[in-house]
Amino acid sequence: MNKTRDISVVGGTGDFFMSRGVATLMTDAFEGEVYFRLRVDINLYECWEKA
Repeated sequence: MNKTRDISVVGGTGDFFMSRGVATLMTDAFEGEVYFRLRVDINLYECWEKA
C-alpha cells in the first residue's frame, strides 16, 4: 500500500482529445480494511483541440 502512485494519462475524448500527462493517486483516508478514499490530481502536459 503506497501512499501515492503516479499513472500515465494517454488519450481522451471531447475537450481532452489526444491528452498526455500524469495522474497522481493518493490514499486520503481508510475505514477498516475495505473502505478507503482516494484523492486524484491530474496534470495534462499536451492537449489537442479538435478541428
